[in-house]
Amino acid sequence: MKKALSPVKDSAVKIALASDRLLAGKPIHSKSYALNATNLALEAGVGRATLNRAPELRDAFMAEVAALRAKTSAEHPEIVAKRLQEELTQLKTSHSLAMNAANEKISVLGNEVQLLYMLLQECRKHKGAKILPMTTGAP
Repeated sequence: MKKALSPVKDSAVKIALASDRLLAGKPIHSKSYALNATNLALEAGVGRATLNRAPELRDAFMAEVAALRAKTSAEHPEIVAKRLQEELTQLKTSHSLAMNAANEKISVLGNEVQLLYMLLQECRKHKGAKILPMTTGAP
């Protein structure tokens, strides 16, 4: 049987995971991308008081936020724009590939539904028969 985490350890895990999500720009529980202690607590699903009882995690998060802000503010706007444009191009490419794969899957599934419908029609024709006629290839 698995031993449950203590509330303190459980909160620490939640805070650490929330910190990673916020810094990656992928929040799940909050609608804001704000990198602050309030949003960290909200993303972790804990209260501010609980977050304040884990100052090492809160301070580590805030230090990473400060480093991230220092890095981005030191970059030249043209470099930031180019980097963001490259990220956008990559996202568009991956989205396009995913859409192509989804459309292919839809086409295959449509063909399978059509085949099943034709088989159903064949079964209805021979409703009383004990043995269905064998067909070669698709009906």
